[in-house]
Amino acid sequence: MYIYILMIKLKNTNESGLLRQLSDNKLIPILPNNTRWSSKYQMLKRYIKIVESGFLSDMPNIQMYLLTPGMNRIITRILEEYKYFEASIKYLQKEDLTLGKARIIFDEVLQRFPHLHSLNMKFL
Repeated sequence: MYIYILMIKLKNTNESGLLRQLSDNKLIPILPNNTRWSSKYQMLKRYIKIVESGFLSDMPNIQMYLLTPGMNRIITRILEEYKYFEASIKYLQKEDLTLGKARIIFDEVLQRFPHLHSLNMKFL
């Protein structure tokens, strides 16, 4: 939620212009699309890039919305898991995907994310 609020602030304030100017339009904030989980992944990736750029230190009005360095490390670890999940989803969308390959992907995802078993997914 904090990252979402920060992205809104960066998109709707004077800081947006400064951020675009400092980064040559490469660090434009991204807001999630509620119908696509991957947009949250994109928002988190952009958040980490913006934080790592150091440009936010020049924006005193934004400081109160920043997460701690420890929380940023947690976000980075979460992104690693999201990256694997996103790659699996993209692979499942291939046109030449066979049922056997799809089953292997589902099994690997369930092995890596065992808590998904508790979702009672009978089709898996």
